[in-house]
Amino acid sequence: MPASASEAGAALRQNGPQPLADSLRPSMYFRTSRYFPAALCVAALALAACSTDGPTTPAVGQVRVTVSTTGPDMDPDGYTLTLDDTATAVVQSNGVATFPSVRAGQHSVAMSGLAVNCSAAAVPSVDVAPGATADVNASVTCVQLVGALRVTAPTTGVDPDVAYLLYLDQDAPRLLLANDTLAFPNLVSGNHSLRIAGIAPNCAVAGAATQTASVTFGTTNVARFDVACTARVPLVLFSSTRGDTVDPYKSTNDLYTMTSTGANVVRLTTQAAALHGVWSPDGKKIAYHAVSANGRFDIHVMNADGTNDVQLTTDPQDDIYAQWSPDGTQIAFERSAPGTTTRAVWVMNADGSGQHAVKQGNAGHPAWSPDGSRIVFDGVIASSTWDIYTVRPDGTDLVQLTHSTTFATFPRWSPDGRRILFICHDGAASTDLFVMAADGSGAVNLTKDPNGNFSEDQSWSPDGQWIAFRSNRKGGNVGIYVMKADGTGVTDITQSLWNDSGSDWHP
Repeated sequence: MPASASEAGAALRQNGPQPLADSLRPSMYFRTSRYFPAALCVAALALAACSTDGPTTPAVGQVRVTVSTTGPDMDPDGYTLTLDDTATAVVQSNGVATFPSVRAGQHSVAMSGLAVNCSAAAVPSVDVAPGATADVNASVTCVQLVGALRVTAPTTGVDPDVAYLLYLDQDAPRLLLANDTLAFPNLVSGNHSLRIAGIAPNCAVAGAATQTASVTFGTTNVARFDVACTARVPLVLFSSTRGDTVDPYKSTNDLYTMTSTGANVVRLTTQAAALHGVWSPDGKKIAYHAVSANGRFDIHVMNADGTNDVQLTTDPQDDIYAQWSPDGTQIAFERSAPGTTTRAVWVMNADGSGQHAVKQGNAGHPAWSPDGSRIVFDGVIASSTWDIYTVRPDGTDLVQLTHSTTFATFPRWSPDGRRILFICHDGAASTDLFVMAADGSGAVNLTKDPNGNFSEDQSWSPDGQWIAFRSNRKGGNVGIYVMKADGTGVTDITQSLWNDSGSDWHP
């Protein structure tokens, strides 16, 4: 055998492995089977310790995003979250989304799919630690989903209309002045119904009177109704005793029409005491009060030519001074007990049904505002003198307009809703016509009659440029006069030959 291990190794390299003697096999086998596997394990561990190319388990965690949304109109279908421009998740407006198996380190989260009325704050970056959950909060703010709408009514023609009723969806109508604009600054986005009404009989809408307006979030949308007008029928309705050829001053009043110059007089009724006739807004009907069989006044309605007369009220009290609502569906009137100061403002449907009191306590001479939202009347309510008030048609929100030291009565609203015409007198027979702003300010005396005469029973022309009224300024005779809205140009159109009263212009 070799003398040393090094010598044995040298011999092995030179001669290669040699067969073992049979006598040595068992002993050698015994040692190999005991020690060789252990040597292999040591070698394997050494190789593993030195290698850098083998597989490893990555260090990961997860990201949890909590979304909170505030505002009146929140996004209904949620949002999309994106992690590092790759992984996505859908989350509700107020919800949580989790991204699993996210490698450790810094990551970014983006949000998309927001409704047009919502905006998101920047989502902060998130640091993920191995085996941990990293939380991040995202906030969204939504504003009201509204847009703006402007509605205009360009009006052309010989005798243009002054104002219309504009209906938006199911809301109460608003007054839309001709060639003017109504603004609706905060309408819910989507489609809305528009309808124009209260159009003068001599005018017509080009196209449909009802249309659909589309309102887009964050923008101002425009809708228009083009109105064309022809020459207006210049008729004035009035009451007169001229039909009694024996004594024209007897109380046998009937209703007549004439032109605004006093020509072409036409008689409509042939009964005793038909007084204070008023045209319906479309000019097809006339409401008035007349003496009934019980000796009391009642409200009647007939066609504009005097046919088909229908008595609407049968109350034992006096029902007088009928006034149509702007849409023609209702009639306001005064109900009073003869010989007393018990008066009240009542309203009924145009067919006489649904009669109910609006304002009681010595209140009368009602008239509607052009948009139908208020009723103006006179009464002794908040003071000891007669003053002008307005109230909602349901009897609420009483507003006192005048604070007179004498008497302010018989108010009539101008067609554009900006002014109120009324009578003011000193308690004697002398009366003058005044006009004031619709809020009661700036009252001006229009007639200024120095001779103690009366000017009353007034009405506006459809364009608001003229006023018709009753006066005795020529002496004992009472006639119908017209003047400009500023009080100038007073003209006697009936020549004061009879007892004429209660004028009303054709719409």
